[in-house]
Amino acid sequence: MRITKVIVFFILGLCGCVGVDYIDDPIVGASITISHTGTVALMPDETLQLQATYYDEYGFEAPAALTWTTSNADVATVSQSGLVTAIGKGQANVLASFGTAEALVAINVVLSADDVATVQLNLAPFSLDIDQQIDISDNVTVKTSTASCWTAGWWSGFLKTLPLPPSAHRVW
Repeated sequence: MRITKVIVFFILGLCGCVGVDYIDDPIVGASITISHTGTVALMPDETLQLQATYYDEYGFEAPAALTWTTSNADVATVSQSGLVTAIGKGQANVLASFGTAEALVAINVVLSADDVATVQLNLAPFSLDIDQQIDISDNVTVKTSTASCWTAGWWSGFLKTLPLPPSAHRVW
């Protein structure tokens, strides 16, 4: 009889170890990741299926009924399954959210594959001290490729040089 009680208590003790232990897990805050990051270029009537994953406050992947929204429905729409449809030229942010967690993807709709979709300026440091000089380079992305074609020099907040190669063409 005594051995039976020991076995029963042992089995009950093992049952108490089943499940996720949240007591010692660090709280990192809920978050969402989206399959595409940064800026995506689309042309009118093109679609893009976004996938999003929700992580709970402990950093564990968890099921969630995400809400998808767009900042500009004249540029791009998004369904509740994350399907983005390009409508007209311009920029829109597509946002996936659940509770306080959210993530976004920038959508640039261009009218042709040769239109500039994004311009990214690469600079460091972010601020200038008096008499400090930095170089700024760019990456211009059209729908299908990226090119770097100019460098601007800045000195104490004033434009110093802006050399453009003869083949460069910019529309600002």
